[in-house]
Amino acid sequence: MGEFQSNSKQQKFNEIRGCIAEINDHEKYCSLTILCGHENPRSVNISVKKSAFEPIKYKHKIGDVVVCSFYVVSNKRNERWFTSINLINIEYA
Repeated sequence: MGEFQSNSKQQKFNEIRGCIAEINDHEKYCSLTILCGHENPRSVNISVKKSAFEPIKYKHKIGDVVVCSFYVVSNKRNERWFTSINLINIEYA
């Protein structure tokens, strides 16, 4: 698997293939938005750790077709659930 994976216990992760629509570099929370789907295109926003984001923003650009491996996590705040997608690895498709 990719350079982001630090735990070898889980062997399979989710993958998504699509075109990079946005690259969001922020001080604390960075993200990529991937446009995927064939007949019904949809946007998927993937969170990226700041330390892992630095090489991505120089290697990839808007319009690149990529495959992203990710994991999903949910947190409950104020009696509501919030779900995030977190990047493990990104490669050109």
